[in-house]
Amino acid sequence: MQRPGWIFLFGGMVGAVLAALVMIVGGWVWLAGLDASAASPPPAGLSWPLRAALERRLEREASGPPAPPAPSDRRTVLGFRQYDGACAACHGTPLEARAVWAKAMKPAPADLTEGPSKRSLRELYWLICRGETLSGMPAFGDKRSDDDIWNLALFVAALPDIKAERYQRMRAYFGPAPKPFDLTPNAHCLKGP
Repeated sequence: MQRPGWIFLFGGMVGAVLAALVMIVGGWVWLAGLDASAASPPPAGLSWPLRAALERRLEREASGPPAPPAPSDRRTVLGFRQYDGACAACHGTPLEARAVWAKAMKPAPADLTEGPSKRSLRELYWLICRGETLSGMPAFGDKRSDDDIWNLALFVAALPDIKAERYQRMRAYFGPAPKPFDLTPNAHCLKGP
C-alpha cells in the first residue's frame, strides 16, 4: 500500500522542528544561558523532572521490603546520636535553628523540627540511604549500616514531638555519636537498582 507523500513531508517537518529545538536548548545551556550556580534556585523546567522521578522512586521503594523496625527507646537514642552529630546543622533541632549556611542552600534543607514528616519511615530510610540529587542531601548508605539508617529514620519521624528540654537532656546524657559511625557499613538500600 502506498502512503501519501504529505505524511512523509509532515514527519520530516516535525523531525526538523525537534532537531532545531534540541540545538537551541543545547546551545543555550552550552553558552551558559542556564545558571547552574548555587546562588539561584534551579530553573523549574529542570527541577521538576528530578522531583517527579524522586517521588515515583519513593512510592516504589516504600511499598517493598524491608519492613521498618518498631520504635524503641534504644533506637531513639541511637538515632539521636547520629542526628545530633551529622544532621542537626542542616535540619535543625528543638534547641537550635538550622545553620545559616544551610538556610542559604538551594534548595534549602527541610527543617525537620517544624511538623510531622510528610514521608513514611520507608521513604525516610531510602532518602537517608540514597540521598537526593541536586539538593545537598548526601547518600549515607555507604557510611551506615541498615540499623543505623533505620534508627535515624525513626528519630527523624519522632523529632517534631521532641521538646527542647528532652533534646537537651539527651544531648547532655548521650552526646553525639562517635566518629566513624560504622566501621563496616552494610546498608541494604545500596544493593539493587
